[in-house]
Amino acid sequence: MDRVLVVIAASLALLTAACGGTDALPKPGAAPGAAGVRDRVKLTSTSAVTYGANCGHTSYLEYKADHWSAGCMAGSLNATRIAWNRWSSRAARGRGRVELRDPGCRPTCPKAKIFRYPARITLSHPRTCRSDTGVTRRYFSRVTVHIKWRAKNPFDEPAGWRAEKTKIGDGSCALAP
Repeated sequence: MDRVLVVIAASLALLTAACGGTDALPKPGAAPGAAGVRDRVKLTSTSAVTYGANCGHTSYLEYKADHWSAGCMAGSLNATRIAWNRWSSRAARGRGRVELRDPGCRPTCPKAKIFRYPARITLSHPRTCRSDTGVTRRYFSRVTVHIKWRAKNPFDEPAGWRAEKTKIGDGSCALAP
């Protein structure tokens, strides 16, 4: 009997490893920071999870990431410390803060002051993308970031909540191997 259990356990371990391991894809409902939650999507199978497209591109699909960027560059709209209070196959909503560089890049862009503002982030318009190898993923193709601007900010925005909208992807996947 013990030998049969050992054979079954070894077979399951081999099958799990061959299929990309238990963390190949983040599990729905997994807490941010848990194993596999921030792993980039692997190309081993399809998934029922709807991912957030980070850096404005489908190369960086993430599930409940604690940060988001429109372009992953210094001048991009960047949201940090995101706590998601809703994540479904149709939409995701969370709160965090945006970090924006001084618009005049004073004294220089790398040394420019960073301004932080409260934010509400909404991911919506799920789409399915397909890679060159036929792997498909669902991702949110629209991101709306509502920023709570303070009075007399260097961006000349009126005080109060204003929305910034971003569209992501054209249906093609640039999934990382």
